[in-house]
Amino acid sequence: MSVAIPLRTNEPGTRYFTPRFVSIVVGQTITWYNVGKDIHSLMFDTEIPPYDIKIGDITPVGTFSKRFDFYVPRIDYSCATHPEEKGTIVIYEKNEDEMTDTERLRHLQGFLGTKPPDVLSHLSHEPIIYGKNVLPDIANYISLEKFLDPSIYCILGDPELYQLQSKNMTIVFWDISSFSVVCKLLDKQPILISGFLRDYSDMAIKCIHHHRGIVDKLNGDGILSFFGFKNDNQKSSAYDAITAALELRQNFENIKKKWIEIWSKDFGHKEISLDVKCGINTGVVFLVY
Repeated sequence: MSVAIPLRTNEPGTRYFTPRFVSIVVGQTITWYNVGKDIHSLMFDTEIPPYDIKIGDITPVGTFSKRFDFYVPRIDYSCATHPEEKGTIVIYEKNEDEMTDTERLRHLQGFLGTKPPDVLSHLSHEPIIYGKNVLPDIANYISLEKFLDPSIYCILGDPELYQLQSKNMTIVFWDISSFSVVCKLLDKQPILISGFLRDYSDMAIKCIHHHRGIVDKLNGDGILSFFGFKNDNQKSSAYDAITAALELRQNFENIKKKWIEIWSKDFGHKEISLDVKCGINTGVVFLVY
């Protein structure tokens, strides 16, 4: 999720971050973009454990990202150096379309900080505690989970699942053409490269998982994945891989358009061209898992 910092003006009054209310789900990341010439120091308006009171500093024409791993219905924040700049973060425990009506009402109650009226007394429950961890069982392993595909992570706790065998699988490798040219062009502004790669990799991982694939490796702009890990149907894995590749290419166009506009409009880099390529191969592989 991206949030823009308002440009500084000499006019008095409150200026809100855009969007003013940013809604995310536990585990997602917010990235703030600063296209102005001032340093901004983002702070929570009140101390909310387990988060520190300070969000982070954003340099001129820079960005700052923060991941939110704990459920808090509402967090108001502002800039310490420019207190008239304000915004609100809304964190959900799960995607809104997965919530029941009761869960929606309870979240709204936590957001507003109120008790339910008598007509909704059946929704009464223990007050939502700021900083509630919704992933208590794996909190100690969160750093490891960040670097492993969920399908691989799940089998690490069960040694009986480790096997040496051959399987029919489809392997796909994605690569961005002309990316080295872009890196050279933006070598003085590495944050613009990392922001693009973050959006690209997040999109690609979701796309691969959506089509039952597993992300094996992220290497710069390269992504290696395989399909057919949970079944031995060669046609099915090939179909999933091709479908994922087509969807990823289509989604890449939106990300490319967004970032080329940022690079050219805000930073003056107009001669930039990117495309995504992939190689797909199906066959029998020998693997250990």
